[in-house]
Amino acid sequence: MKPTKQSVYQIFDREIRYTVPLFQRSYVWNEDTHWQPLWADIERQAILCLTCLREEKEPEKSHFLGAVVVNVSKFIGLDHPRADIIDGQQRLTTLQIFLAAARDYAQSVVRHYDTRSDGGKNPADDSRSEQRFKVWPSRADQDDFVKVMTAGSPEALRKIFTTDESTNDGYPRMAQAYAYFYKAIKAFAEKYAVLVNASGSDHTPLTALMVAFKKPLELIAIELEVNDDPQVIFECLNARGQPLLPSDLIRNYIFMKAASRTFISYTTITGKRVSTRHAPKNAMEMAKIVFGIRRNAKVGCKDRGLISCVSLSNDENGGRR
Repeated sequence: MKPTKQSVYQIFDREIRYTVPLFQRSYVWNEDTHWQPLWADIERQAILCLTCLREEKEPEKSHFLGAVVVNVSKFIGLDHPRADIIDGQQRLTTLQIFLAAARDYAQSVVRHYDTRSDGGKNPADDSRSEQRFKVWPSRADQDDFVKVMTAGSPEALRKIFTTDESTNDGYPRMAQAYAYFYKAIKAFAEKYAVLVNASGSDHTPLTALMVAFKKPLELIAIELEVNDDPQVIFECLNARGQPLLPSDLIRNYIFMKAASRTFISYTTITGKRVSTRHAPKNAMEMAKIVFGIRRNAKVGCKDRGLISCVSLSNDENGGRR
């Protein structure tokens, strides 16, 4: 396997088709679990890029959006190179839909918007050919995907699916994703346009959004080699391992934050015990340091409930102690 770090722009700038194999499931991402967190990451980086543009400097840190695993196939004739998506198809499909929403909103507000810069399509002699799409989903999603990618606006998409704006009944998941991101992009652009105008900057929020996709927002792209078995790798990535509980995530976060403090020097960290020369004596004391709570201050019920999660661990049967 050959892993490389690439920006979202680099992933979609290539003349290639990312196709979803038959063994992959249909598009299942939803607003609460997936679209909102993804948009929060994108918006945060776009705001930082807006500041960098105003101060005429490059973004200092990158932001990891996840990993994708692809198996690049040999191409024949005039077709574009094809890469089967072994893992990460939900993420790539969502990013493709996001780019379509960003393109359509930009076209609605920018008089001479260059559609070639959106990373959404491959060059194709036939404007109706599936070769023009960077991502090509599973058969069950293909019709909906084409409609979402070519509608041009949320209003046009509603008419295509004859769905009332007040309800999502019968509205395909991909169309819901497009509508969500279009609305989020519009709100972001309108909110920060006021601040940009007040500061006298020439850079727009949409510019910052595209810069975020070109610079800080990155993925790990893993390309399989000749001797790699795509099905075995897919099973290893998706069917093995124990999911992390919320208590695991909180505990790991606190340990990493505490380890970054210069006055704490860890000698060993295990799943059961923390040994350190100047470390706090227990999870409560450690949490107070990490969250900036004064050593003698009382901890409220909500804080105590959160901090107590740190000391939770899993036994061999999956229980808590």
